[in-house]
Amino acid sequence: MSSPGGETDDILRLGDKFYDEKLYSLAVEQYEKFLKVQPDHEKASHALFRLGHSYFFMGNFGRASEYFDTYLKRYPKDALVAAVLFKQAQSLFELKRYAEAAPCFARVFDEYTSSPSAQEALYRSGLSFYRDNAFDKAREQLTKFFDRYPKGPLAADALAALAGMALADGEKDNAIQYLQQCVSGFPGRTDLLPRIHYRLAAIYRDIDNKDLAIKEYQIALAAADTLAPGYGMLAEFSDYLYEKKLWGACADLTRRYIEKMAGQAAPAYYFRLPEAFFYAGQYRKAADEYDTFVLRYPDTSAVSLAKFTIAQCYVMLRQNETAIEYLEELAQRFANDRYGARAIRLMCVPQQPRTVTAWLSALPRSTKKNSGKTRTRSPSIRNSSRNTLSASFLTMHSSPSAAARRQREIIRLRLSPLTAWSRIIRPVLLRLRPVSVWSTYETTW
Repeated sequence: MSSPGGETDDILRLGDKFYDEKLYSLAVEQYEKFLKVQPDHEKASHALFRLGHSYFFMGNFGRASEYFDTYLKRYPKDALVAAVLFKQAQSLFELKRYAEAAPCFARVFDEYTSSPSAQEALYRSGLSFYRDNAFDKAREQLTKFFDRYPKGPLAADALAALAGMALADGEKDNAIQYLQQCVSGFPGRTDLLPRIHYRLAAIYRDIDNKDLAIKEYQIALAAADTLAPGYGMLAEFSDYLYEKKLWGACADLTRRYIEKMAGQAAPAYYFRLPEAFFYAGQYRKAADEYDTFVLRYPDTSAVSLAKFTIAQCYVMLRQNETAIEYLEELAQRFANDRYGARAIRLMCVPQQPRTVTAWLSALPRSTKKNSGKTRTRSPSIRNSSRNTLSASFLTMHSSPSAAARRQREIIRLRLSPLTAWSRIIRPVLLRLRPVSVWSTYETTW
């Protein structure tokens, strides 16, 4: 029969075995059993130390902090106090109890300067004050850290935190200096530099320095591609290019963002892509991407605008018959919609004739003697007794005299309907360029 002392030793050995194998939940059971049976055992400090660490590695920072606090009260002169104090501060930091974590980190540096964790403790004390919005104390600690360890592994992080505080205080010039110092002094920090360039881009964007903002966005994205997809950077850079109306670059970047998101991008970006292509003059790509948008989101309120703009694209590509098909579809399916109504007015026929030829042949004509000459004249739509046309695109964006001249040109070209379409409707459609989906349809997504 084994002695009680032997049994407790077996419990402790089993706990150490589980701990070394990183089976922390099993180790916790053994250590707690050991401390319950032998709270004053000579190896109780060892069990308590590992019990706190087991909870820490399991992510149970509350219980870890409790056991670390117990350890510090029971063994204030133990050789492992610096390590335990640092872990307790880390636990409080993870619990977002920054006001309590900061002095713990500071104590590690002040009382145990030679310990392996002293350098990180000084940095984390400043970071804890920063997270607690105690900027003066944070700035003091981080400045002390950078002065003492200017080339340390966390020096770049300290500069980034100082830049964040400068931004919070509205000191953008100081923030730029800190960030540029970080870029020039720590080119090997590939894990941090994408965020540094991204922050620089955001500052330049705020102060409306377009060239530098674009440059920093591009550097940030190039660096981020080697580490992670950088979805947030892509989206924000796309927003900025859209805002500045840099359509070609916006289209390329938006396509890149959509591809990286693998079908998870917001609908607004699927609409932005063809819109950017349209304004960049790439009408074929714009038409194809608008079609993709319509197929992907057939029930959104932006479908009619997409189809209307597709018609514009085909007019610009001089594929007039295709443009007519889209306008006729708009007139039939979206008669009560803003862009359906525009299509009806462009087609100019309440009875929905199928082609421009039918539309042209439906125009009334009259002859009138003038200075001995006979000329063909198209009377006003409003005065037409037959009331063949419900509305006319000719009067949508032009004066009555200009409308009359265009009507006469249509009659003169009535045997060449597609030429008439290109010469007459094309300039009108150009004036009806799509409004920004960002402002008009953003609330409908």
